Amino acid sequence: MTLLSDGPGRARRWLALGRCHLLSWLTVLESLVGIAAVGAVLTLPVGIGFVLVTPAATALRRMSDRARGWAGRWSGVTIDPPDSLPASGAPSRPLRSMAILGAQGFWRDLAWAVVDPLVGGLLVAVPLCLVWYGAFGVLVQPFLWPVLGPDNWYAFIPVDGTVTMLAALVLGAAFVALGVLCAPQALRLHARWTRALLTAPGTPH
Repeated sequence: MTLLSDGPGRARRWLALGRCHLLSWLTVLESLVGIAAVGAVLTLPVGIGFVLVTPAATALRRMSDRARGWAGRWSGVTIDPPDSLPASGAPSRPLRSMAILGAQGFWRDLAWAVVDPLVGGLLVAVPLCLVWYGAFGVLVQPFLWPVLGPDNWYAFIPVDGTVTMLAALVLGAAFVALGVLCAPQALRLHARWTRALLTAPGTPH
C-alpha cells in the first residue's frame, strides 16, 4: 500500500488539492476586488468614491465571508464574522460611505484582500505547482524529449536519452506525490492564515 493509495486518506488528499485550486482562484478574485476597494477609497476626495465605496465594500465582504466559510468547512478553523456593514438605508451615500470607512471590519477585509493573494496564494500554490510540474515530467517528457533537443532539462536532469527520460519520469512522479501529500497541510495553514487576518484583535482563537 503506497502513500497515495490508502483509500479514504488518498481521497482526502486529492480533495484538499482541489480545494487549494479553488482557493487559488479566490485569491485572484479577492485581489481584483481589493484593488477596486482601494480605488474607491482613493477617489473619495473627488466625489466618485462615495458612489463606489458601498458596492466595493459589499463585494469585499462577500469574498471574505466565502474565505471564512471555507476555512470552517474544510479545515475546522472557525472565524467569527465581523459586524455587518452599515445598512443601505443611510440618509445619503456620503454618510454611508463614511460609516463603512469607520468600520474596523472593512479595513480587515481590505488588508486581507491586499496581503492574502501574496502569502495565502503562495501557500496554496506550492502543492499545485508540484503536481503540475510533476505531471509535465510524467506525461510530457517521455514523448517530447526527442523533439526538445539536447538543451531539454527537467529540474536538475538533462533529458537527452532514454535513461535520463526515465529518471525525469520518476522524479515527476515524486513531485506529484509530494504535492498531493502536502495539500492537506497547505489547506490547514491557509485557514489559520485567513483567521489571523480576518479575526478582530483580542478575539480568542
